[in-house]
Amino acid sequence: DGGSADKAIQSSIVTGLMLSLPVTIVFVLLGDSIVRVLFEYGSFDTNDTMQTALALAAYALMLPGAVLGRVLQCCSFARHDTATPAWATIISVIAHAAAATLL
Repeated sequence: DGGSADKAIQSSIVTGLMLSLPVTIVFVLLGDSIVRVLFEYGSFDTNDTMQTALALAAYALMLPGAVLGRVLQCCSFARHDTATPAWATIISVIAHAAAATLL
């Protein structure tokens, strides 16, 4: 039934956002503290902590999109649409390469 499938998709999207958005916010706002507690000792200094926290924040901002992409990818496969996930993966690889270059 199309109606129940649409409700399941909507529920998956909402659940994915409810789980990924708080994590994203925590990593962006508290990333420096998290990195400091986990890694700042020995030769890992304050500058390394700041650089790592910036990278963590940048990747955290991509987390909700990655979660939604995975949900929608599964939905596309369930509807026997393999072209859309393939194109989305190509675009995602290009976006991640661009982000990695900027970092």
